[in-house]
Amino acid sequence: MLSRLSPGVFATIFSAVYTYVAIFDITPFLYYPLTNTFTTTALLDAAGKPLRAAGPSMHWYGWIAVGLVAAIVATLIIPRSVTQRFERHLVWAPALIATIAILIFERRWLLM
Repeated sequence: MLSRLSPGVFATIFSAVYTYVAIFDITPFLYYPLTNTFTTTALLDAAGKPLRAAGPSMHWYGWIAVGLVAAIVATLIIPRSVTQRFERHLVWAPALIATIAILIFERRWLLM
């Protein structure tokens, strides 16, 4: 079973999906480290403002989860025989493109 799975498909789909959800800030859940809470919505106080005691939310875990699910599903659906011819030579390209896209998007933090 494992010999049928393609690491190239996994890497390609994971990097593409992760980049997309990170840039467009799509996440299925939020994590609040100060309160050790996972939630699907922002923690708000009675006035509807973000709960200060909860601290900032982390979207990263949600982005990783979405990327993993998409990559695992794609890896199980697309057989290795379909990608075998070009996988060795092009598997690095989607990850490189995704890294460049994330760096361009996050340059506001990197160039402070």
